Amino acid sequence: MGGPYLSIQHLNKDFQTSLFQNLNLSIEKGKIISLAGPSGCGKTTLLRCIAGLERCEGSIIVDGVDVSGLKPEERSIGFVFQEPLLFPHMNVLQNITYGLKMQKVKRSERIERGHELLKKVGLEKLGKRYPHQLSGGQKQRVALARTLTRKPKIVLLDEPFSMLDPVLRQELRCFVRDLFQNEKITAIFVTHDKVEAEYMGDVTVVMNEGKVQQIGTSEQLRNEPVNAFVASFFGDGLVLKEGYVPLSSLKVLQRNDLKMVNSSTYMATVHKKTYLYGNNLYHFYIEELDQHLSLPLADQLGENELVYISYSKSSLLHFKPLLREDELDVALG
Repeated sequence: MGGPYLSIQHLNKDFQTSLFQNLNLSIEKGKIISLAGPSGCGKTTLLRCIAGLERCEGSIIVDGVDVSGLKPEERSIGFVFQEPLLFPHMNVLQNITYGLKMQKVKRSERIERGHELLKKVGLEKLGKRYPHQLSGGQKQRVALARTLTRKPKIVLLDEPFSMLDPVLRQELRCFVRDLFQNEKITAIFVTHDKVEAEYMGDVTVVMNEGKVQQIGTSEQLRNEPVNAFVASFFGDGLVLKEGYVPLSSLKVLQRNDLKMVNSSTYMATVHKKTYLYGNNLYHFYIEELDQHLSLPLADQLGENELVYISYSKSSLLHFKPLLREDELDVALG
């Protein structure tokens, strides 16, 4: 049995201060990692280091070959950016096959490969169109096809759907996830959207301020956050100084339930009621914790009504100490 398909060993990256220190990451072939965190946390810089667009210390091994000293174009790593960056004077097919042309691949082979990718991304009838004739989602499909034309061993995606409207984003998530699974493509997907992270990735790496906070499945990150940041960023429940209460353990009490109120209760104000999947979704503000909380609830509550968010002490999950950077090691098989 072979080793990991992508292995990052003891990665270090400094700006004014240390951004990454002794970061280790390994991914098996055909798997997808979501790299999630707020803007400026270092996730895009990590992608750029892997691609060779940023200098860093450490080893980056792809399919058994150390590519750390290679130029970006020599690493067999594809990169899909936030913007499609298509050539406006070239049609779709020309955009997709441009990289092969620079590699001096025969025209007949370029055309054949281009049409093959057009079919895979669902644009086989749009090969002669120009970028200005495409929708945002179609442009990103062209950018993805262009990346896949050279058959990279790893694909890095830096928030590729962030400039699209919500409907198109969801459509492309489904499309890209299915495509990558069918083609057994190994990828790292960067996003600041927790829903997108859990949808796209087999596992999610949560980052903040250049440090990996937690690595886990969606269920682990939502129900077992290791610290307040992960609980706030990825969880849906109540975040306290000492721990986290999952959404499923919270109850909403009204004034006539005051006799049930105990020390594990916080007063909250109803800010707004919305609907999600046919159910009431109430949005509360807890002034004492300066925290907003959204809960599905069958009861009818009015805006600005005072309620009480309650939980049993046994449902409180205590945070764990953040791992030292030399202990951080993502292994996805």
